[in-house]
Amino acid sequence: MDKHTTYRKEILKKYHEDKGGLIEGYPNPTLPEIREAFKTIFYKDCPDSDKRFLKRFLRLKHEIVTDLDFNDINRYKKIRRFLVGETDKPHGNETIEVIAWLVGYSPRPLSKFINNDLTSNNSSQTDLQLPNKIEQILQLLKELNFMAESVKTDAIIDVFDEHMKKALEAVIHKWGKEDLQPLITLVLDDRIIEMEKRLKKTILLNKKMGLLGLLFIPTMTIERFKEEIAIDIYDVISNHFDIEFLIDDKGDLYIEEGHESNNILDDLL
Repeated sequence: MDKHTTYRKEILKKYHEDKGGLIEGYPNPTLPEIREAFKTIFYKDCPDSDKRFLKRFLRLKHEIVTDLDFNDINRYKKIRRFLVGETDKPHGNETIEVIAWLVGYSPRPLSKFINNDLTSNNSSQTDLQLPNKIEQILQLLKELNFMAESVKTDAIIDVFDEHMKKALEAVIHKWGKEDLQPLITLVLDDRIIEMEKRLKKTILLNKKMGLLGLLFIPTMTIERFKEEIAIDIYDVISNHFDIEFLIDDKGDLYIEEGHESNNILDDLL
């Protein structure tokens, strides 16, 4: 959660340093001013890596974006509340990523910010426990590979932190295990392949250059791996079921159903 907080603070810092950038009315922009900046920046520069967050924020189901898709002024309330300091936790998984794009903050999204932070830390210090960490991660890979071949949702829940557990438990309770299995299997399969490639590269560099190799590639930790998988699973479940995992001001997790309504599930977590 500290990394999430730091990420949000750095985005807001960028907004203030640029005095709003392309967002008129700094430091107290109106909703129409935010919308105009949104449109301008979208047409000027919208990398594919940002588009998935923007489309989810705008609740788009189609590929081609037109001027009409920007019209709902209420969409921008969450952005404004964050920029003017009314909240430090904008609701919606994609909202903070959209704000990062809107103010031109980099690195984004959160997963890249975390990865960059870890890379910087590992570049300034050597890790004498690399072989031990590799063994731990290889063991985790074996466990995840087993889960991917025959998805055991309960076992997956045990892998992640408390918020992730609650999110998965709520989805299982609401929609059933059979709907989750293909989604989680897909995420795990993709991540296992990616992790194996990264581990091989790390091990090869370590054999050739010893601990000096860590200056060129960050050490993969189990915690980091879990966080990356958790983010992927949040995204794929959110998209599939058309829901949002939200965290209120008290830090409690709940699910918001249907992007066009404000109905909250009765079984708040």
